Amino acid sequence: MLNDLFSHKIHASDLENWKRKLVKLAQVFETFDGQPFNRQQFDTALKFLSPTTARSPFRDIYSIYMSILGVGHIVREQDLWICRLTETARHYLTGAEPNVEAFCRLQLALYQRPDGRGQQYKQAGAFLEHQSQAKTLAIIHQNYKICPLRLILKIFEAKAKHLNELQDSIRVTPEEVYTLANAPSLKSNPSPSIRDIREALNDFYNGALPIIQGERRFPFLEATGLLIVDHNNNLSLYPYRNPELNAQRNRQIEAIKSLEYFFEGFNHCIDIEEVYEVLEEGKWSEYFDACKTLTSIEVQAIAGEVLIAVTTEPLTRTFQSQPQPISRLAKRNPSNKPSSKTFLQRQPQRANPENTKVLMERRNAWHELLVEKMRTRIEASGFTSWETELIDLGVDIDNTAQLYPNGIPNRGTYLEDANLAYFNPQNSHQLTFIFEMKSSDDSILGEQVRKAVSQLYEYRYLHRKNEQIHEDCILAIVLQSPPTSIPWLKEYLLNDRYISVCWFQGNDSFDCFDECRPILDPLIAS
Repeated sequence: MLNDLFSHKIHASDLENWKRKLVKLAQVFETFDGQPFNRQQFDTALKFLSPTTARSPFRDIYSIYMSILGVGHIVREQDLWICRLTETARHYLTGAEPNVEAFCRLQLALYQRPDGRGQQYKQAGAFLEHQSQAKTLAIIHQNYKICPLRLILKIFEAKAKHLNELQDSIRVTPEEVYTLANAPSLKSNPSPSIRDIREALNDFYNGALPIIQGERRFPFLEATGLLIVDHNNNLSLYPYRNPELNAQRNRQIEAIKSLEYFFEGFNHCIDIEEVYEVLEEGKWSEYFDACKTLTSIEVQAIAGEVLIAVTTEPLTRTFQSQPQPISRLAKRNPSNKPSSKTFLQRQPQRANPENTKVLMERRNAWHELLVEKMRTRIEASGFTSWETELIDLGVDIDNTAQLYPNGIPNRGTYLEDANLAYFNPQNSHQLTFIFEMKSSDDSILGEQVRKAVSQLYEYRYLHRKNEQIHEDCILAIVLQSPPTSIPWLKEYLLNDRYISVCWFQGNDSFDCFDECRPILDPLIAS
């Protein structure tokens, strides 16, 4: 009986903190990438992730992340165990802008039972822990071939058809997941049809299948951006409030359900020695790396980093989800007049290609910190910020005298003598600030600023065209540190692009160039 599709060592009661730990774990693998495996060195590097762990963090906590999520692998090369960061982790976890959700979707789309868990790395060759030996052989001998995430997502469709409801209203229970995973008609098929799952569901509801209880710890599945888990560990599809985001979620789900990949190497093993041979040859680690195993079209479809319609038709037929109302974020509106603007709540998911890049950046811890600290400063000034699917933070000043009692500063600022189609300091009575946050250590400063410039102009144009912001607008880039590594950057941004620049200086405060201070300080320096 299969009663632990995943593992009790993988959980995420604090999901955002767990995502950061996953990124840091990938960074550890990157540090040792290509080097002989030394568990003592690995444990030392992992201590900052789990400082209270009494024994080995690698053995007790993080080794399972290789077999379930494929963050990295330890492979046998010329009689040595070598650390290898997977290409999927390299692409989606260790860059300047980690995309944890895309990584989890890609790797869990391939994750299967049996897997390569429990491996030990001894000079003599491959070995499995005693408990893992018994479990792996039992799963192999009982001919299990399960891809848990694919099965779970297909259960939603099958159950929706059975109940004649939309998938967005369906809840899938742990008992349904484990009972169907162990159903004789399903357990040996990593990509069962919806018809077969419906038949098994009917058997389950009619009492023809015994109810199987299993490990009920699924919260880390929320890191895919596809599912949410309630307090009873029932699963639901993530309810995005924007129809574009829901459609993107549906396309990603359909792309995962369409996969038929499965690593057959374990299923041909008669005894544990043959399992050792498979692990030592590195076949499992080679397979369990989505960027190597999947086609580029499949990777793009599941990650959601390009417009899927370019490579394949939108896969929305099955869901038939109705658009959900767009939620509004409160903003300062002293006149109490109805606002014609609609703002979207911040979402951890992708929509179109530009949204993809923007929302991927928001997985970066520095980006989140800058947004939160700037929001705090704005609120301390008596104004309320808003955010959209694209814009990190915006502020509407409905009466500029509220912020600048003596008029909008001009002389001595970067806006002196500026002739901008979208800003006239002499006649502005209403004003919108648009802030774009960027992590910006020296290695990525130029690239990040280049992105911010193009984003600010585009966002200002689109929102102004749609009458979502005031006619006059101030653009600002917010960095994690002073942009001193590129000498010409200040003159370019202030005097050529007329974009204000500020940076975080700790203690919940921001600093900026002197030429920006009269413009920004009344809003962010309170």
